[in-house]
Amino acid sequence: MDALTVKPASFGECMLQRTVKRLALCLASLGLLLQPLPALAQIDLDAIRTNAITSDEWARYARAYVQPSGRVVDFENGQISHSEGQGYGMLLAVEAGARPDFERIWSFARDEMRMGPGPLFYWKWNPFSVNPIEDPNDASDGDILIAYALLLAGLKWEEPAFVDEAAAIIGAVADQLVYRRREATLLSPGIRGFGEQDQPDGPIVNLSYWIYPAFPYFNLVLPDPRWRGLIETGLGLTAASGAGRSVLPPNWSSVANPFRPQPAGNFPPLSSYDAVRIPLYLLFSGVVPREQLVPFDRAWNGPGGQGPAVINVRTGAVLSPMPDPGYKAVAALVACALRGTRVPDDLTRFRTTTYYASTLHLLTLSVLRRHFSGCL
Repeated sequence: MDALTVKPASFGECMLQRTVKRLALCLASLGLLLQPLPALAQIDLDAIRTNAITSDEWARYARAYVQPSGRVVDFENGQISHSEGQGYGMLLAVEAGARPDFERIWSFARDEMRMGPGPLFYWKWNPFSVNPIEDPNDASDGDILIAYALLLAGLKWEEPAFVDEAAAIIGAVADQLVYRRREATLLSPGIRGFGEQDQPDGPIVNLSYWIYPAFPYFNLVLPDPRWRGLIETGLGLTAASGAGRSVLPPNWSSVANPFRPQPAGNFPPLSSYDAVRIPLYLLFSGVVPREQLVPFDRAWNGPGGQGPAVINVRTGAVLSPMPDPGYKAVAALVACALRGTRVPDDLTRFRTTTYYASTLHLLTLSVLRRHFSGCL
């Protein structure tokens, strides 16, 4: 019987319904169903409950980067931890079905990195500092990744507490980090430091902070047109953000005029380790128009392309290659999505290199297995 005879105690309990129809009925009973049922049908509950990362792959990743405390370590960046890393670790643990590891990583983020009583997280935790919290600011991509991983974990393992934790973070992201400017819906990289009062060409955004696959799920928790607005604005900014000869978005963009984004003046004019994630997130979400991928494909896979690289977006100069397999895997994913190109065998086998490249490699393999298995 699909009718609900008892009103659920929390949003988290609603999210554990086993069919999309029951999920819709449950949300409606709480007065939360503000979108049509077809939009809910895009959430594939069965897919969430399957693993896209093998236990062996996860074990290698966890041995390399996850401490017994649950701290995810970025060895190439002074052995710090950051909210992004905790979120990535949680998301990968969900994709591998590794609940004990997920709970360790989440516990460290919750206990060591939370911003006081609020639901957001300090972006940086330095084990070598007297006060590990050296910068009292957050990073919106870390907040979003943690919330998204909690939401998926709650659905996968039928744990309402995870979903309710996610709901609190999502509400804070919407209230403190998402804003409107001249008909554009924008995501601040952090609570402070990026607005027009902080930067001479502000506000500033980082388009790799748009975690596209998370936003449809966030709209279930907090139905709001801003989530669709973020997707639409992000796609538009990505298409318009090519500058100079590189035609790729810079890591950091000024959106003083959100219809004509420019490389941010107080940041290096580079397209590199941040921007490489943009097509990965687009393909993870399934919302990407083909034209969004073409500039990345031309730069990485076209004639003379050497794969992802550090590029000066003002001059088009290639400053250094990004040779790790994790970055090359993103380029291979783009080629697969556009032309059905088979992924080279060496990129289908995961091996650890650096924290960040290894993270992107596992995420890319997950996307390939879920959405583009014909290229494997």
